[in-house]
Amino acid sequence: MELGADVRGYCWWTLMDNFEWVYGYSTRFGLYEVDYEGGSLARRARPVSTAYKRLIQENAVSSSVSKADYLASLQRPDGR
Repeated sequence: MELGADVRGYCWWTLMDNFEWVYGYSTRFGLYEVDYEGGSLARRARPVSTAYKRLIQENAVSSSVSKADYLASLQRPDGR
């Protein structure tokens, strides 16, 4: 964006982990983790959800995003 990219919006792929036809439940990339193994289906917010919340509230990529939030946004939930 600093170099002039025309970014008009951003959408996270999925709110919660879900079933993917190719990978089943093994690939996870939701803002909220779903406990499929324990059977409870409990949901827990991932660290990146905080950074995404701030992005929505400020309607901009802000320089106020902490380094911890930025690093959390780079971590893939599936560990890859």
